Amino acid sequence: VGNEAQMTGGKLRELDAIAYPADRLRLVIVDGGSSDGTVAAITAHTGDDGRWLPVFTSLASKPAQLNEGLLRTAAPWILVTDADARMPPDTLPRLVTAVTRDPRVGVVGTTVLPHNAHPLDVWHWRASNWIRRLEQRATGSAGLVVAPCYLFRRDLLDRFPDDAIARDLHVVCRAAMKGMRTAEVGSGVT
Repeated sequence: VGNEAQMTGGKLRELDAIAYPADRLRLVIVDGGSSDGTVAAITAHTGDDGRWLPVFTSLASKPAQLNEGLLRTAAPWILVTDADARMPPDTLPRLVTAVTRDPRVGVVGTTVLPHNAHPLDVWHWRASNWIRRLEQRATGSAGLVVAPCYLFRRDLLDRFPDDAIARDLHVVCRAAMKGMRTAEVGSGVT
């Protein structure tokens, strides 16, 4: 998160609504030096709820923020979701089902259905989703996951490289290097 106060409240409520056992969740939210009320929104929302671990930093880069979050958890699976990505409440259970069904899966992502997007952007994501589904059916592994929402095995990496631009692709490559598959579920993150 970084200067995304307008989206933060919705994201926090969305994470509260995840259809997953609360005692199995640890919600680490990392802020990268926001100055627009994001910190106040996070603090007010998370309060004394033990599931939440807010981390306030001055780190502006996404890899650095992700690394701060990774430092604070030893969970076997990590869900990465952007502040502006909207995910249905059943997204996490669908992702977990995919990795439970096939233990060879190291990373699993969702389809993307942009909200209020330009028609060409909508066409792009429909085509991209279709290609990944086709690749998964043909080879048993989707070619990649996309950044708005993905789940990966924590043992794939200790940290993201500081200069990582396509962090989602980096995780997929790490999985492939370890002989693991990439999967995709049709959750429809917007």
